[in-house]
Amino acid sequence: IVSYMRTIIYSPILSAIFVLVIAVSVIMAIYLLPKCTFTKEGCHNKNHTMEDTYPLATNGKPFPWAHFRLPEFVVPNHYDIVLQPNLTTMRFTGSVQITVEVLQVTMHVILHSSKLNITKVTLASLSSSQSKPVDFLEYPMNDQIAIIAPEALLVGVKYNISIEYSSNLSDTYSGFYKIVAALSLCLSLGGECWLAATQFEPLSARAAFPCFDEPAFKANFQVRINREDQHIALSNMPKKSTNLLANGLFQDEFFVSLKMSTYLVAVIVGNFKCISKKTNGILVSVYAVPQNLGQTEYALNTAVKLLEFYQNYFNITYPFDKIVFQFLAWCLNPVIKLTVTVIAS
Repeated sequence: IVSYMRTIIYSPILSAIFVLVIAVSVIMAIYLLPKCTFTKEGCHNKNHTMEDTYPLATNGKPFPWAHFRLPEFVVPNHYDIVLQPNLTTMRFTGSVQITVEVLQVTMHVILHSSKLNITKVTLASLSSSQSKPVDFLEYPMNDQIAIIAPEALLVGVKYNISIEYSSNLSDTYSGFYKIVAALSLCLSLGGECWLAATQFEPLSARAAFPCFDEPAFKANFQVRINREDQHIALSNMPKKSTNLLANGLFQDEFFVSLKMSTYLVAVIVGNFKCISKKTNGILVSVYAVPQNLGQTEYALNTAVKLLEFYQNYFNITYPFDKIVFQFLAWCLNPVIKLTVTVIAS
C-alpha cells in the first residue's frame, strides 16, 4: 500500500519535472543557438541576428517592402494624369505626375502599378527645377513598384514623381477597358464601334496609372485626355479647355477635382451624344452612343425627379454643378447588355 501511494505521489512530480526540462530546452535552443536567416538552402548567416526577408523584384533584386498594404510614410497630395487611348490598336499610353509629401526619412517610395509597361521615372523636389531619372523595382505579386531615391527623402519636403508608361486596354471591364457598342452601330459607323471607359472600384486604378491605390490616400486629380477629333472625353470634373496637339490629336483638360480616393476617378472616351436638363442650377446629362440616344429620355427625366426628391427628402443641397449618366452598350451574345456610369462633379 505504501509503495502504491508513493507511486501516485511521485508520478505528478516526475511529470512536472519532465515538462520543465522540455520547456528549458526549448528556451535554450531559441536564445543560445546561433541565429540565422533561413532560405531554401538552409541557414547561412550564422552568428548574426535575424535579418528581414524581402521579396525579389522582377530583375532579381530585393524589393524594399514586404507588406501587402502600402507604407504610410509617403502620402500623395496631387495627381496630374494624361491618358491617350487608341481605339484602333486597343492600347493606351499615359503619364502621371504625383506630388508627394514625406512623413519619415526614406530612400524609396512604394506605390501601386498593375500590368503597366513603365518606361521612365523621374524624381525631384518641388524646390528643384531639375527632374532626374531614377531606378525603380517592380513586384507584380502585390501590384507594387518601388521608386529608388538617389539620396534620402527628407521629412516635410514635397517631391514630384513623374512616370511614363503604356498598356493594353483591358477586356475585363475593370481598370481602363475597351467596350464594343451595339453591332448595328458598328455597321452604321463603318467599324467605329469601340469605346474606352474606366471602372476603378475597388482596386483597379493601378491598372490605368501608377498611384497610391488605397482609399485612405486621398488627393486632388487633374485629368487630361488625348483623343481623336470624332471622339469626346468625359471625366469627373467639367472640361476646362481643348487644345490641338502636334500629333493631330485633341487634348481635353478638366478642372482639378476635390480631394478623393483613386477608385473614384472616372474617364470615358468614344463617339457619344447627350441630352440634358437643368434642375435647381444643376445640369443633369445622359450620354449614349448615337444609335441609343433616343432611348435615354426616360432615364434623364427619372434622374431629374430623383435628384429633386432626395434633395427635398434629406434637406441637403446637391454639392456639385453637374451629374452625368453614361450608358454603354455592347454585344457579348445576341442579347445586348447595358451598363451605366455615373460621373458627378
